Amino acid sequence: MGNTIWVHVRRGAKIECNEADHSTMCHMERRLDRIALRRDVNLLTKFFDDSELAAEFAEFEDDESLPEPVWFDSTAGLETTEALLAEVTESPDLFTFADDPTRSHWRSKLTEELEDCREILKRAVADGLPFHFAIIM
Repeated sequence: MGNTIWVHVRRGAKIECNEADHSTMCHMERRLDRIALRRDVNLLTKFFDDSELAAEFAEFEDDESLPEPVWFDSTAGLETTEALLAEVTESPDLFTFADDPTRSHWRSKLTEELEDCREILKRAVADGLPFHFAIIM
């Protein structure tokens, strides 16, 4: 079982999330961070929040000190997401896996995931709301 990313937007005390699976983004985080560096935007992983993951593991341990969720500016997240989406669109050769045909669908899946994030973040920016990429198991 692998991890995935859920996009959380904080609207006051309420957390909005469409619970869409963004596991390809999670799996390709290092490659996406390298692209973000080249594009001179914040790293994707800068926006990761693992407080829910920590809470899941705390159930198995008697750890009372859980981290608080960390929230980020949705404008910065949108900028990174759009830069990554542009790279995926403009440079499809970066996301081919000739050595492993079982991963041939990853580019289209990654595009779908980034487009979903972009739409969520556009709404968050318009409403002036913070967000984070929650790491979920």
